[in-house]
Amino acid sequence: MADADRDRWVVNAFLCGSLFVMGIYHLGVFRIWRKDLARLYFGMLCLTLGAYTVVTADVWPYGLGAELSWKAVMRAQYVMMNGSLALSALLIATLYPQEYSRRVLKTIIGSCVLLAVFSLVAPFPIVTYADLIQSVIVIPASVYCLYVLGLAARRKQDGALTGVIGVLVISALYIYLV
Repeated sequence: MADADRDRWVVNAFLCGSLFVMGIYHLGVFRIWRKDLARLYFGMLCLTLGAYTVVTADVWPYGLGAELSWKAVMRAQYVMMNGSLALSALLIATLYPQEYSRRVLKTIIGSCVLLAVFSLVAPFPIVTYADLIQSVIVIPASVYCLYVLGLAARRKQDGALTGVIGVLVISALYIYLV
């Protein structure tokens, strides 16, 4: 393994491990305080993003990645992308329920579920269009999330301004990577 590849693998493995630890920690806290659904959604989001990192960054446990087909990896990647979007929407809606429309939340989650099912059952190469369809869902959902967080920040809600910055950074990365 070349030095640059090894360094990239180490960074990705650290990121993946950090996401898994954060996810397990927040699920443990949710187990104690079951009324705090934000912890559940954040924990599940961290685990989903950690699994997505394993799949996309080749941070497989020794030998496991070689046994999975490319098609299985692509399907898993599309399902995790949709899961992370749905969990992000649930997290923001839980943190700011007055600002987040229930109808918009149901639309985002319904779209993510339908696209995840499409990713699992559609034949190849048609399933590869899931990435394009995902963009049609992610961009308006991100804009709406920014609107909700901006509204919450204007109302001086805790963490809303930090959320705006986070969503802007994640949206910029998404646009850059797509």
